[in-house]
Amino acid sequence: MKINEIHPNIITPFNQDNISFNKNSKITDGLIAKLSIKEERTLQDAYVKSSEYQNDIYSRDNIINQLKASEQQRIESFQKMIQDLIFKQTDGYKLSISDGSKISLVGINVTQETIDSAKVAISEDGEYGINAVADRIMNMAKALARGDNSKLELLRNAVSKGFGYVENLYGDNYPEVCKDTYSEVMNRFDEWQKSMDDSLEEALKLP
Repeated sequence: MKINEIHPNIITPFNQDNISFNKNSKITDGLIAKLSIKEERTLQDAYVKSSEYQNDIYSRDNIINQLKASEQQRIESFQKMIQDLIFKQTDGYKLSISDGSKISLVGINVTQETIDSAKVAISEDGEYGINAVADRIMNMAKALARGDNSKLELLRNAVSKGFGYVENLYGDNYPEVCKDTYSEVMNRFDEWQKSMDDSLEEALKLP
């Protein structure tokens, strides 16, 4: 019997696959036993490595890092959303003060109707007015907090960065309505903080 027939995984030296052994010989039995032990150890090593890999995936530190990364992604998305809102508010303001001849916005046909719509949009009760934009930002901030008030400062900083990004781009041309919107949002964060402090104070008074 050829050695390759005994065990298909063994490689004979110099491709001498014509070496034969008696199946009942002690040499053959010993060879098979050694190969079996080697395979068993290989499988055990593979299992240990796989187990170590799985343990690493579900380790406490790894889970914490994944949660932090997920939260960071949500905060960055929140910040990006704020930027988009303020860009639209800024465009609305630019349209509202335009006569249609000195403005160019991509994808917008500037007509008198467009200008009138922009004026309504950034008005006190408009879609991109101070209150409406502040409402959207605060609603999303509280949704992201998920009842965890300790995230207040993290969210407040994200708002500041979002507004600051747009303000830096526009420089001196940054509209007053955007500045007023930022002030309104910060006031609402202050109110949120005060409600937290009041709740804590009330809780401490309980017997």
